[in-house]
Amino acid sequence: MQINRALRPGGLLYLRVSVFNAWGWSVRRAAELLRIDERHPASFTMRSLRRISAECGFRIVAVQRHGRVGLWLRQVTSGRLRQIAAAMLFVVQQPVALLLEADG
Repeated sequence: MQINRALRPGGLLYLRVSVFNAWGWSVRRAAELLRIDERHPASFTMRSLRRISAECGFRIVAVQRHGRVGLWLRQVTSGRLRQIAAAMLFVVQQPVALLLEADG
């Protein structure tokens, strides 16, 4: 909400985050609850980003998504057990760029 206060009505904010699909978020949340992987303080889905943006006084103007297949292939071939396990469970984070407009 602090960013919204610094912007004039109609001001723009460019934001890049990684999002999970519903399945990936569920597996990610279970891993956090079981203390298997606690490295991310927050995990997002597109639905949660839309909700949070609206609650903070922003309107999503544009969304740019990057492909999941290439990310999945990189995880599978990474040689790192955590990455390979995530890929096998289809828990792939998709980079997303958002352009948000501050509400007036």
